[in-house]
Amino acid sequence: MSANDSTSTSEQKPTLTTSLHPAMYYKGNASEAMDFYAEHLDGKVDVKMTYSMARPVAEEFKNCIMHGVVSFRGNSIFFSDDVGGLGTVGETFVGTNTYINLVWNDLPAMTKSFEGLSAGGKIVAALQVQPWGATYGAFVDKFDHPWSFLYQDPNASW
Repeated sequence: MSANDSTSTSEQKPTLTTSLHPAMYYKGNASEAMDFYAEHLDGKVDVKMTYSMARPVAEEFKNCIMHGVVSFRGNSIFFSDDVGGLGTVGETFVGTNTYINLVWNDLPAMTKSFEGLSAGGKIVAALQVQPWGATYGAFVDKFDHPWSFLYQDPNASW
């Protein structure tokens, strides 16, 4: 504000917040994935709305997840089954080009979740200390979604 500006500094605009909620799409097994992630992230399933709860659908889609939410450690992930033709856009290519990156402040909790979520999947980078002082690892889970985990030791010097 310039010296000639007569606008009061006491008039403040409201603070707007934005949060990011990744959405993960599945081919009919979103409910199973939600339970798996909630268990291994020490989280909880907040919402499991099936397509049949929202509108009439074919028998084969009635238990598919239209909208699901798993929350953990102040974060949440959205889930849905791509059943094609029911409001989805195009074909779902599971886990093609985006990693779910989790940055942790608790190394033992991160290690436990990494081991649980990577079970049945493929470890891409073993969980280990990196040259810059962080502990990092990556995997593709049993649902074909890629994840990376990072813990930066607050006492590391790099």
